[in-house]
Amino acid sequence: MVELFRTFTSELGFSYTYDSDWERVDTKPIMPVVKSHAENSAKNDAELQTARCLQVALILQHGAPHRSSIVLAVLPNECLGSGLKPSSLSGVASGVAAAVQGQFIIKDPQYVAYVLGGAEFWAERAQGTAKEHPETTATLETVCAMLKSGLACWMGFLRDEQSVRAFEGSSVAVSGNAALPLIPKGIFEAAKVN
Repeated sequence: MVELFRTFTSELGFSYTYDSDWERVDTKPIMPVVKSHAENSAKNDAELQTARCLQVALILQHGAPHRSSIVLAVLPNECLGSGLKPSSLSGVASGVAAAVQGQFIIKDPQYVAYVLGGAEFWAERAQGTAKEHPETTATLETVCAMLKSGLACWMGFLRDEQSVRAFEGSSVAVSGNAALPLIPKGIFEAAKVN
């Protein structure tokens, strides 16, 4: 029987289910580079501590030659000391989105906030053109969730409509609740109207 979906389960109390045709990439070889870059980019002690706590939990790629990517990063409260407060979700999440978008010229950003499984979520969708390779365009989506035990952020570098649908339709289950789509269907379109 062909496996249609795969599930990643985090120690932070959530699971993430994605299409099985996305290839999982080993994060161990790249973590030293990611941590070094994050630490060197830190502008203050709080950002430095956040960089030291950052864990890339999952990297997925799809298409040939790996046209689209999804990165899942987590920040456990135990590492941050006092932890993050729900009121800081939009600020922290927009900082994550800005860091992700640093190599792109951004247009048409959209922002939404919502609740899934009792956890607060914040998402941004934007169109991006790579600064150094203007022929490279992507839909950039960042979704962050404030969980009881830390912060989880999904970052999508999505090169085609199929990848956007797969990212938005992937599901997350928080604290044993039912799995729901990572981004509720139509939420960005509804935000444009309001």
